[in-house]
Parts: sequence; C-alpha cells; structure tokens
Amino acid sequence: MGVAGDAPLKTPNLPLPTCIHNPKNPDSLSPVEEKKCILHVSCFCLSGGGTTHLREKIYQAGSSTVNGCKRVLVRVLSSSCAKMHILKSLHKGVSMNIWLRLPRIAARSVGSRELFTPRSGRLFSLGCLIIVFLLPACAQDKWSEEEITSVFDGIDLTAALNKLEAKDVTPYDFGFDLLRKGHKDRAKTWYSAMSTKTDDPKYAYALAWVEWATGNSAAALDDCKYVLAKNPTPLIKARTYYLLGTVNVDEFNFEAARKSLNAGLDLYRELGKVGGQYLCTSMLALCAVYEGEFHEVEPLLDKAEQLRQPVSKIYSGGRYHEILSLMRYEQNDFAGALIAAQDSVAAYRESEEYHLADEVEAKVGFLLLVNGQPKAAKATANRIWEKHHKKRSSGHLLAVNAITLMKISLCSDHFDDAESKEKSVRAWAKAGPGGKAVLKILNWTKDENEFPCPEWR
Repeated sequence: MGVAGDAPLKTPNLPLPTCIHNPKNPDSLSPVEEKKCILHVSCFCLSGGGTTHLREKIYQAGSSTVNGCKRVLVRVLSSSCAKMHILKSLHKGVSMNIWLRLPRIAARSVGSRELFTPRSGRLFSLGCLIIVFLLPACAQDKWSEEEITSVFDGIDLTAALNKLEAKDVTPYDFGFDLLRKGHKDRAKTWYSAMSTKTDDPKYAYALAWVEWATGNSAAALDDCKYVLAKNPTPLIKARTYYLLGTVNVDEFNFEAARKSLNAGLDLYRELGKVGGQYLCTSMLALCAVYEGEFHEVEPLLDKAEQLRQPVSKIYSGGRYHEILSLMRYEQNDFAGALIAAQDSVAAYRESEEYHLADEVEAKVGFLLLVNGQPKAAKATANRIWEKHHKKRSSGHLLAVNAITLMKISLCSDHFDDAESKEKSVRAWAKAGPGGKAVLKILNWTKDENEFPCPEWR
C-alpha cells in the first residue's frame, strides 16, 4: 500500500530487523535493545538503496504502538546511517514531498488519524526538515565515540575498527578517550573485546587500568600479573608496574606498592622516559604519606619536581602541592594543608587541567570546614556539586564533596540529609579507586571528638 502520488513501496531482499516486526511492544525495549534496534533499522535503510525503503520501515515501525512508532521513527531519522543515506538521496533529486507527507505515513502505519493533529503534523514535518538541513555535519563521516561503540556493542567489531582507522585513531587510544570522557563501562567492554581479539598485552594492561578505575582492584591486580607473565614490551611492562603500585597504594598494601613502583622506576630509567620516572617518584611520595614516613615525603617530592621540569608541558605542578597538602593534613597542620591545596588548584588551572583542579577544590572545601570556615566551605561544596553532580567521571570528587556537605548537615541538625550523604560516600568507596582513603576521611569527619562542629561564620 502506498501514499497517493508515491511510487509503490517495495521490500528489499534483506532480513527485517527483528526489533521492528517483533510483536514485543517497542516501549518495553531496554535502552541497549533500543539502541541496537535503531542502528539495525538505519543500516537496513542504507543497504536498501532508496528512501522508499525508509518509508517502508516507517510503516513497519508503527505496527505495534503509536508511541513506539513516534520514537523509532524520529530516532531512525536522527541516526547516522539514515541521515547519510537521505543526504545522498536528496543530492540525486529525490522529491522533498516525502517530508511533508511523513505525518500521514506514520499515522497510516497504525491506522490512526489522531497520531498527529494538523498543527503537530506540520511541526513534525518541520522537525524532519531541520534534520535534513543539519545533515552536512553528518556528511563529514566523523562518528562520535558513542556511534562507534554502538556498532561494536550491537553488530560488528570490525566495522568499529574500520571507522577508527578512517579517523586515524588507534583502538588502544580510543579506549582511553572513552575513559577520559567518563564512559568507564564502555571502555571496559571495549578493552575486553580487544583483549579477546588480539594477544597484544597492551590491551590486557588497558583492561587492568579500567578495572582499577571502576573500583575492581582485585581484578586489576590479577590483570597486571597476567600482563607481566606475557612478557610485554619494556614500556608496557613499566606502565604495568606503575599501575600495580598505584592499585596497591589505594589498597594500603604499601610494601607491595613500593616494590612495584621501584621496579617501574628502574624500567623507566632504562627507557629514558622522564615522565614515567616522575609518576613513579610522586606515587612513592604519596605512599610515604599514607605510611606516616613524613621524612621521606619532601625529598621524594623535590626529586619528582626535578623530573617534571623537562615534561612540564604534560605534567603540571599541581600534584606536588596536592601530595604536600595531604601530608600537612595527616600531620594535623590544617592551615598548611589548605594553603597547599589552594596552590594545587592554581597550578592545575594554569595548565588547563580543569577536572584535576576541581578534584582538589573539593578538598579545599573540606579543608575550609576543618579550618573553621563553614560558610566558605558550604559555598565551595555547593558550587562543586552544581557543576559535577551529573558527570559520570566525577565520582571521587563528589564523594569528597559529600563528606563536607555531610558534616555541615550534621552540625545543622539535618540528620536525614547527613545520613543520605554518608550512604552515598560509602557506596562510592566500595566501587571507586581510592575508596579506603575516602573512608578514612569520612570516619574522622564523623567523630565529634576528632572534628567538632565549627562555629557558624
């Protein structure tokens, strides 16, 4: 059945996407199923060779429910495959009348005249036209990491790898790009697949890194040992030792941490990698802070600072002041800790490492409270929360920030709010890197004898 004036609809000789003709209500699809469905439909349209097939899919998409039709239709039109295909079709002179008839096509697919009112129908057509006018951006053939990972998750790893090759991005770097943008679960899935596809130990190392970043320290330690047993390149071996040391510091396994960090330091020296030497040395300083070996900290920090100078465009001085601030805090020199933390924020901002600056600013808010400045602490904590509470990559920052807000609530007799924030901190500490250190601060903050409520000023 066709719309008056249109060419007869023909079904291409391709299997229909099961999510479209399946009797299952589209509204009951999970987000993952829906994502796969949209991609299947879009690529089906692309493979079909004309907008006739797109219209056929519009008919099919609405066979179960009006809402399902609306959603699948709009998302198909928004998907990369369909947009690229429609753009090519328009360049071939395909009539624009299809866009003006889309409301009727969609309505007929469910046998309902109430799917679109005349006004909403015109708005829908206008929306479709807007999509078309935005198509040139899609024609640049630059997929986002979400689209690449969607292909990988739902259909074909090879297709995703081909897209990365076209963008001159290595699969290894792509996973870390996902991590930097907060897509930890996707990065984990990506590296898991790459580890299966290839024996290259660098992907197992990357998977270990993601395991640590997602709070699975036990898996990260096992993965590190696996990498070292695979006889990796010296650089991957050095990176693995550094990661092994970092995980052990987080787990307060300080003897094992020192052993791994020193092994990594020796390898980085042999390789002439100053940046790696800097990272291992600064992590040894952090290890000394947690062990209470304060006499070791500043010499290690000074050595790390010397190593940082040749690579200062990559690594800022923020880490020096951040570790120094933690040492002052552990020594109960809270005023000194606050000054060092503020210096760290300034150094990170100067080098445009804004997320790290905000990480330390959350600590500044806590230290303002410890130093008896609750109004300034609350203002800082609220600003941090407003900026980061929706970001997937800000778990540690928000946990530290929640400790500050918890104490303010306790001191204001808002006990329900304080309990809620404490639960959120404990939940993150179970699943996030550095959880033990966060719990140590939390427990100290709750203790009225150790940290009495400051006067409100």
